[in-house]
Amino acid sequence: MTNYNRRNCERVVNNTINRWPQDEIGILDGNCSFNIEYLGYVEVSEPTNSKVCRESFAKLYQEYKTGICDTNPAILWITGYELRIVDKRSKVILLYFCNNIMYINLAVDR
Repeated sequence: MTNYNRRNCERVVNNTINRWPQDEIGILDGNCSFNIEYLGYVEVSEPTNSKVCRESFAKLYQEYKTGICDTNPAILWITGYELRIVDKRSKVILLYFCNNIMYINLAVDR
């Protein structure tokens, strides 16, 4: 599993700051993963329109807040060409993306 402590990890390579070198190496090796709470998914009509994506995410999050759906503990695997979300208990793949990743939004309950 990847360590979330990223302090003092910055390196300068070719005049650019490399903030998360361990994660970049993990992505290239196919070993970058994070523990997540999987909320679900929604299909959007215009995935390149960030407003549509935000509204779809807000709808899913509202269902979670009102108790219509619940979260499942899962693992997010990230490689250079795919995203996989695997259920922690059953080890079943919940979602699998192998094309361009256009939009990712983090749910932060404030």
